[in-house]
Amino acid sequence: METKLKNKIQCILSEIGKTNTINYQSLTPLIKYTRELLEFTQNKKRFSTLNFYCNWFLHTRLSQGVWLAKFFESINDTYHDEKARSDNNYFLSQVTSKIAFDLLRYELDHLFDESDIESKIIQDDRFWYAFLSILTDDLIDKKLTFPLDKGSKKTKQRIQTKNNRLSRPVFPEEFYFSNDENNKVKWNIVFSGSENFFPNGFHLVGEASHNLNVSIADNVISYRE
Repeated sequence: METKLKNKIQCILSEIGKTNTINYQSLTPLIKYTRELLEFTQNKKRFSTLNFYCNWFLHTRLSQGVWLAKFFESINDTYHDEKARSDNNYFLSQVTSKIAFDLLRYELDHLFDESDIESKIIQDDRFWYAFLSILTDDLIDKKLTFPLDKGSKKTKQRIQTKNNRLSRPVFPEEFYFSNDENNKVKWNIVFSGSENFFPNGFHLVGEASHNLNVSIADNVISYRE
């Protein structure tokens, strides 16, 4: 099974490399087989960011999982960071770093390297941004909501206690990608408030990556001239 999965992944990467083109039809099985390889080799925790993005891509909506709870907690901590509250650019850059595209790339490359899958293509920036453009195009409006599973309840309680202590009783409820009128990919965070503090909640928006857009003709990107 493991050898079969590696061969399937290698085949897809080789075809992408030959044509210098990536599309939804090639990305979908690549992510599917990568997710299966993580599961088969028991590497889901070790490559947790990669595993998370695979799950997000392969499902219409996610609302549970340890990584997801930690992600929302890190977003919350960034919002309450004193430097972030006084420096908007710092806050925006910190949230963008939480999206972890760089870590996603590292884990994907590292997994393939350990699995003896030729993956030099992942180190090509033009390929990588084409990969992310297709990926985020699919993720747009697939909202992440704070997980409701039993394992995440302690995290939720910890966040609420921390925020109440700071006299800022808000809570990060949703995260999702969108694109603006220039096809730039944006991250969106929706916070709920309380009766006396942002009773209607509020919505924060920032740029996911300076090099990322979703202007994709027929879901195909040729990433080399």
